[in-house]
Amino acid sequence: MLPPMTTETTRKPTTAVQTYKVGNIVKFGEYDWQVLDVQDGKALLITKNIIEQLAYNTEYADVTWAICSLRSYLNGTFYNSFSSTDRARIASTTLSNPDNPWSGNDGGNDTQDKIFLLSFEELFRYFGNGNVPSQPAFPYTDDYDNFRIAKFDNSASRWWLRSPGLDPYIAAGVDGDGIVDLIGRTVYDSSSGVRPALWLNLES
Repeated sequence: MLPPMTTETTRKPTTAVQTYKVGNIVKFGEYDWQVLDVQDGKALLITKNIIEQLAYNTEYADVTWAICSLRSYLNGTFYNSFSSTDRARIASTTLSNPDNPWSGNDGGNDTQDKIFLLSFEELFRYFGNGNVPSQPAFPYTDDYDNFRIAKFDNSASRWWLRSPGLDPYIAAGVDGDGIVDLIGRTVYDSSSGVRPALWLNLES
């Protein structure tokens, strides 16, 4: 779980390696990123803000993270938008993609990614009490809603998770008020936002 964050006015983006501490905001590439975890010489980062609004998949289909168009975009066009120096620092990460914990909807194969979205498990680990709820409400609200709020064009907006929704053809997300959308939205919903995440190799 993240420590209490400081206010928007007091948090300053920085690039010094020693400031890659959980809860800090750092600059990498063209974006400001929040540090979620630091281990084994790497830092897990997620963009502070929603960077754009895109569909999880360009077609209405029963897809998982492994085969969705958003994964292809993030590990292709978006990854290649970084400089060669920055690309060299982005670690390749093996991701598990569990089934939906309440309906059993297929989560798909494990993947190897440079850029990815958070899963349910990661969301509740870093923006919650550490545990995926065993008996969730739909949608799910708790004391950590404010930590999960993200903005697009200065307005709080919904953002995707990589986890499957309650049924096929939908994917999970976080609503603009920070409430977790456990049910999900249709994968071709292009009004949902993208907060990329990555593991960054820290400079010595």
